[in-house]
Amino acid sequence: MACSSSGSGRALVAVLMATTVLPGCWTGHLMESARRRESSLRYERAFLDGDRLYLEYDVAVRNRRGEELRRGERRAAVALSDLAARPELPIDELPVAFDARRPPEPADPVPLVRGDARRPPEPADPVPLVRGDVAPPSAATRRLRVVRADDRDAGLVLEVPGGVQPAGRLHSGSLTRDRTAPWAWPLLPLAVALDVAVLPLHVLGIGFFYVTPE
Repeated sequence: MACSSSGSGRALVAVLMATTVLPGCWTGHLMESARRRESSLRYERAFLDGDRLYLEYDVAVRNRRGEELRRGERRAAVALSDLAARPELPIDELPVAFDARRPPEPADPVPLVRGDARRPPEPADPVPLVRGDVAPPSAATRRLRVVRADDRDAGLVLEVPGGVQPAGRLHSGSLTRDRTAPWAWPLLPLAVALDVAVLPLHVLGIGFFYVTPE
């Protein structure tokens, strides 16, 4: 019995030492370690869905230290009126419908074209490089010119044949999302219980906030 009490005492001391060495609470450390940031890398397909622009694109998922963990595919939709807003909406205020459903067939594809977004298309240009499973642009269709920067797709410019000004712009930063790794949620009750048991006063001073799970 004495041995058991001694073991429990050593465990409690170890927990207290850990909480002393590590600043903050267990819950905070857990959620911070599970924080993930998704940033778009490459646009793959685009469709017009009524008054919305639907996009399929690749993302890089990084941890809080900026280390890339994996890559994946995402979907989103943006209202054409928001892309054409003047003055342009701030990057972090553009309304984006993430995980949007792909438009039903027959969808209206919008070609993704590489090139200098500042130079308007000219009839004498050679056939542009088109990405995705879409038809080459024609004189009657709109197209999205891909803006490249730092080895990634940094944005899109919606162009209309014959138009002097772009019909809309999308900065890829608008598709950036901060999320929480799913493995953190089963551990959250344990982390809260540890905080309540070891740092009750600390817990009382913390306002809980919600983060979007994957």
